[in-house]
Amino acid sequence: MDASFVDINNDMYVYATYMMDNSIMVADGVDLYAPNISVLGSYTIENFGTITGDINVCAGCQLTIHNMGVFNATFDLESGASIVQVVSSSTDMQSINFNTDYDLHVINAEGLSLSGILAFGADADSILLRDSFVVWDVYDVNLDKLNLDGNIKIKIDNIDVYADVPILSDVPDNVNVRIITNESNPLFVVRTHVVDNNLYMTRVRETDYTKILSKDVGAFVNSLRDDGTATSLTGALDNATTMGAINNIVQNSGRLSPINLMKPIRMLNDFETLNFNPDVGIGADYLFADEFYVTGLNLTLGTGTDNFNFGFRMYLDYIMATDSFDEFSASVLGMTAYGDYRMHDIVVRGALGANMSVFDMDNVFDGNGASDNPYGFSCYGAMDVGYLFDADNNIYLMPYVGVATEYMKILNDNDSALTMRGGLDIGYRFSVLGILYDYSAYANMDMDGDVVAGVRVGFMSDIDMIGGHGEIGFVDNDIGRGYKITAGIDFKF
Repeated sequence: MDASFVDINNDMYVYATYMMDNSIMVADGVDLYAPNISVLGSYTIENFGTITGDINVCAGCQLTIHNMGVFNATFDLESGASIVQVVSSSTDMQSINFNTDYDLHVINAEGLSLSGILAFGADADSILLRDSFVVWDVYDVNLDKLNLDGNIKIKIDNIDVYADVPILSDVPDNVNVRIITNESNPLFVVRTHVVDNNLYMTRVRETDYTKILSKDVGAFVNSLRDDGTATSLTGALDNATTMGAINNIVQNSGRLSPINLMKPIRMLNDFETLNFNPDVGIGADYLFADEFYVTGLNLTLGTGTDNFNFGFRMYLDYIMATDSFDEFSASVLGMTAYGDYRMHDIVVRGALGANMSVFDMDNVFDGNGASDNPYGFSCYGAMDVGYLFDADNNIYLMPYVGVATEYMKILNDNDSALTMRGGLDIGYRFSVLGILYDYSAYANMDMDGDVVAGVRVGFMSDIDMIGGHGEIGFVDNDIGRGYKITAGIDFKF
């Protein structure tokens, strides 16, 4: 077809036959009148005005019409001739009263409704949909005369209606159909497939996590699946049906959020800021919670007087834990310095400590990619001021208020806290046959709602300068509840 057009910009009245030997464009508001319009080849009419007359299409020729105006015409097709009306938008969906066979071509359309297209082309022999985006708003309609070509996008709102139902039949191999839905859940996508030339759509779970999570985290999750590690984690992610569930898994996973690996250490730190035992001794610790347990040894070196106590406690712990998806272990080495000073009935005390840990876990997300066996660091401190009620040095009670702080870091994850706290220490001391017994209990709560409490028992022989201690305590915080059991031997110099 000749791509050039003859522009008709002024009214044209021809009282004989108008010989159309090229494509024409009739401008807006312009009339083209001729008793006979003879189309001498395969040409195109773009009409924005009004065309009046009998239109004859030569044998074997195709007349293509884009109509944005009015046709007052009858059509006569010679042998092998054809007429095609082309629409691309609602603007050119202007009806023509064809008195003969014709085809409707919808080309490069954006957002036209399928029901509107079918209604507009109700009298057409066939409807061709090519390289277009249409809204699928029909169901159980005969689409036999609808043909597809090129790249087709179909918007379907109610995808459940079309589940496992052929949407289109006789889909050519060279046609690419993409389904667009109102699916608001980013975890699911709609994909199309062709079986026996019938087009179906299926709602499937998206497993490319670069489309769900941030690019780096998503790529890391994809790599975990590719190399077959962390199957429990990737399986949990794949089975999640909401973004809330996905985010909850990411927030609780040690691989994806490494700060979670430090949960057992946080509980250890809570107990460390409440232990002011001044004796020299060695002990064993056992801390357990729903998802982990910690075993360890400690060595305490301390000294003191009636008004002042000072010391260091060194500890070596081993952790076995799970985050509900992966199991991991860690070794922890730490030290706490502590001291208290009594001025009449006022007691000022403080603790400051730090620990290092190494975790036995491969493929941990470091903010960019995977790291193996990451190291963790934490430091903690507390200072309290209390008033000591001491009844003849036997029964004692000390309410106190203070401040506590903590900082943790592992790979590119870190966490910090600063909070006020308050609590109560209560105890009973007595001596029998040269052995001093000390039974006590403590309870502490901070502004974050964390609670630590426990009971202790200790004894010391003034003759042998040897004794022992035991403790049972618990901590309750946003991690959960953990219990600690401690036993040891003390020495007095």
